[in-house]
Amino acid sequence: MTLSELVNAAGIRRPVAVYGDPHVSVTGVQNDSRKVIPGDLFVCCVGCKTDGHLYIADAVRKGAVAVLSSKEVHLDLMPHCGALVVVQSTNSVLPVIAATFYKNPSRKMSVWDHRNERQNDYVALGEGNL
Repeated sequence: MTLSELVNAAGIRRPVAVYGDPHVSVTGVQNDSRKVIPGDLFVCCVGCKTDGHLYIADAVRKGAVAVLSSKEVHLDLMPHCGALVVVQSTNSVLPVIAATFYKNPSRKMSVWDHRNERQNDYVALGEGNL
């Protein structure tokens, strides 16, 4: 799947910016630079302890072909990267990008409801349901 196809299929209609080749082929999605393999799209998420943007160079060095970022990034940090897409919030886009790339695996899940001894496609877990 190309980066452009993935972004469009995920419903990201207005990225802040796109640099490089949006038709680069993406073979995986990763938000942990330590786990990037060649062909991956690296998604820079901002967490409580660290910021994925700090690890772009590491991800590209390991073979990330594209980066999804929520900050403008100096392209000289990623000379071997095919593309950079900047969005408002990578934290909100990551679940949609991953679900789209991996063909929405949660839609194929079934949950056994032991209370009713039947199988449901979905059981809402919340207060009183645990």
